[in-house]
Amino acid sequence: MFKNKTFIIFIFSLITTIASIVICIFFVIVIKNKNYHTSAVLTTLENKILKKQNISTVIKKISETEETRKSIESYFVNTSEIDSFVGYLENIGTLTNTDLKVGSVVPSTVTKNTLNISVSSEGDFPNVFRTLKLLENSPYNIQIQQVFLNQRLQTSTEEVKGVIKTKETSLWHIDISFSVLTSS
Repeated sequence: MFKNKTFIIFIFSLITTIASIVICIFFVIVIKNKNYHTSAVLTTLENKILKKQNISTVIKKISETEETRKSIESYFVNTSEIDSFVGYLENIGTLTNTDLKVGSVVPSTVTKNTLNISVSSEGDFPNVFRTLKLLENSPYNIQIQQVFLNQRLQTSTEEVKGVIKTKETSLWHIDISFSVLTSS
């Protein structure tokens, strides 16, 4: 009888030990799966947070560079506002006291997004040369291709106190061909 009781205790303790081991293995597997799932959720969350931070950084950089982008865009002639660019060129003539005329404005057949423009200006030498300098240093991306400079003597007669005096003045004429980049 004593042996039978010991055997039952042994079987019961063996079943309890096996059940405890199975329960421990089950909890370890459940915890491992939960850790794996939590790790995946955290990684996804970190990626989303990082993307959101990157987007906010990009938006911040875009807003910081807005003034610079506007400045860069001013180097290009907007094809829908050619008349304002021609007005700008004619204003250079007014500033330099020369008779500046825009001869032609045609799209370039060689280079994309480029206009070929020819202008002529007439006046005294310092003003004609100043016109050329203002074109070279304009805020637009201008590439001067050709410059022709001619001097013409102009004779004028004037009567002062009954005496006729002839006066020769030099009139300078400049033809400038250049290309300018367009924004579209």
